[in-house]
Amino acid sequence: MALRILLVDPDSPMRRAWAKPFVRAGFEVLTAEDGAAARALLTTAKPDVVFVELGVFEADSATFRGIKRPFVLTIDPTRLEPEEPKVDGAFAWLTRELRPPPGLPVLAASAARPSPERHAPAQATDELVAVAPAARRARDLARSAADGHASVLLVGEPGVGKRTLARLCHRAGARGRAPLIEVACEAIGEGSIVRELFDRDGAIARAADGSVLIDRVDTLPLEAQRALVTALADRTRRARVLATATPQLRDAVKSGAFLSDAFFSLAGVVIDVPPLRLRRDDIPVMAHVFARHAAEAMSRAAPRLSTEALRRVRGADWPGNIPELEAAIVRGVSSMTGDSLMPGDLGALPGEREPVPRDLRPYVEARSAQIGAFESDYVERLLTHTGGNLTRAAAIAGMDRANFRRMVRRVRGSE
Repeated sequence: MALRILLVDPDSPMRRAWAKPFVRAGFEVLTAEDGAAARALLTTAKPDVVFVELGVFEADSATFRGIKRPFVLTIDPTRLEPEEPKVDGAFAWLTRELRPPPGLPVLAASAARPSPERHAPAQATDELVAVAPAARRARDLARSAADGHASVLLVGEPGVGKRTLARLCHRAGARGRAPLIEVACEAIGEGSIVRELFDRDGAIARAADGSVLIDRVDTLPLEAQRALVTALADRTRRARVLATATPQLRDAVKSGAFLSDAFFSLAGVVIDVPPLRLRRDDIPVMAHVFARHAAEAMSRAAPRLSTEALRRVRGADWPGNIPELEAAIVRGVSSMTGDSLMPGDLGALPGEREPVPRDLRPYVEARSAQIGAFESDYVERLLTHTGGNLTRAAAIAGMDRANFRRMVRRVRGSE
């Protein structure tokens, strides 16, 4: 399996320049412009080696010191001193220039070491993929609210990662050592929901000093809403309440279908979790993660994702958000015939006017196939005309005999 490299540099031309030697050597290359963008990739894509610009490292050193995989520091030549600054854990130092030093793939291969985390299942982490600014804001708000006692309400469309953020909010604070009890309101009948949440042995009591996550709180019946107001007003309550809801909750409050007292009791901290169409920079990262795990489940090597395939998934609407994206990637990996996920493997995607034909390949690959077909047809017709005489065929083709012979061998698969 190709090594996975993460390049972290605030300068876009620098990232492109340093990516080229790795791509030519067959490495998988991911890039990030700052520490915040790198965190999501470190958690989800799990690169084997990280190359990080010194300024970014200094601004977010805790992230890079804790990654448990080799990192290489790149330093601007204007900052070089007679003696390089010492940073514990740095595998190597490189001068940061638009013309990267030779031997980068060899350096990366020597730095890489097996990581037991690399093939961990996606659900092993509750970290939200947050490269896009809108997603980062939601994640950072969840983290900042982690140590508070106020209730947290996460609002967003189905499938955007509300539960993931709620778990992060619980885990990132002091309550992370205590239980997190999740209650799915839609899965419990109206007659049981009050008992499940508020009885003496209900979820709020069992959570003790931990947290209770009420999923789809907007589906609570009125009786349960009234009980929720009472429970949240109880100053002896130790458990913290986290809740998720769809954007329709606000309309329900206006219409009276959801009690305003219950809403304001829940809304100590409100986190709006954006849909995928408002965080398109997260989509390629998720696509890589889903493709890798789908391939592992099928006992296949992790596929490459072609540029055109990534462009298609990034541009689709995804009304079903993350589950819909994952399903599309899994279907694509299941149907691919080569070692790369191509645009045609994905079938129709939401919001596209026309599905891409399955046999439509990237331009370079399609052109190569067409040239190969033309050369094969041309050579066979020419040899048929000359009765297999290579000298006469080469003369008609306007080529010397040696070059024409090599072309014959190539199209006939003998070279």
